Amino acid sequence: MTHPASILVPTDFSAASSKAAFLGADMALSSGAMLRLFHVVNADSARYLRAAGTRESTPEEALAALGARLEQQHQGLQIDLRTGAGSVAEQLIAETRDPACSMMVMTTHGTRGLRQNLFGADALRIAQGSAIPVLTVPDQSDESYRGKTLILPYSAHEAYAALVRTAARIAQWLDAQVVVFGIKKSGEVLSEQTRRNVVEAMDYLGSRQIQAREVLREASHFSVGFAGELLHFAREVDARWIGLMAEAADEHAYFAKTDRERLLNNEQGIGLFFSSG
Repeated sequence: MTHPASILVPTDFSAASSKAAFLGADMALSSGAMLRLFHVVNADSARYLRAAGTRESTPEEALAALGARLEQQHQGLQIDLRTGAGSVAEQLIAETRDPACSMMVMTTHGTRGLRQNLFGADALRIAQGSAIPVLTVPDQSDESYRGKTLILPYSAHEAYAALVRTAARIAQWLDAQVVVFGIKKSGEVLSEQTRRNVVEAMDYLGSRQIQAREVLREASHFSVGFAGELLHFAREVDARWIGLMAEAADEHAYFAKTDRERLLNNEQGIGLFFSSG
């Protein structure tokens, strides 16, 4: 029997992770997918249940209760409840290897992702290890998701098309528009690969009937990285998410590790979506 694709949502039962669960449920309904709620049971699970103030005494009971709330608010939603055991990061990455999973939606608390013990792994490392695209939901974000703007930064990455496809899926599910955005330092010439990626991105988005536009700007001030300029533009257009390749391109690597961590730590409530190609 063939099962529908699943939107994977890890939860630590916090209010913040509930935002990711409700968004995942909305996306699952929009795409005809199943919602897979996932909790990694370990020595800290009881503490997280107490912190969340749940009435349930076990992670399995809390997971079932969350699923029931989502079913009540999303008529027709199909939910799959799963648990793992051990390292949260390792279990999440392993779960993405299931061919049924098509995207992961996870809450971020700064760079550490879920509040569960990540054994040193952060949200970026999870995205880099994931076999599927990852969409992050910052704990300080509001709950208005539909009709928003996604930013797709210029990149020379050879697998950029995968990030474009991820942006298109999210935009279709959430009725969002896409801005393909570039920052050019004075005197800089964009590489042929970058220009080719941008042209192909605009063509693909247009073929999917997604509202999209291209913006290329000169850098407004000297900066080692591009996170500051990107966040400034995100405020300007009221963007909800910014797309990044999970691994930087060898050529023209706009978003090095420090840039990505700054973006993950932003206080504007802007999430990221990652693709590994």
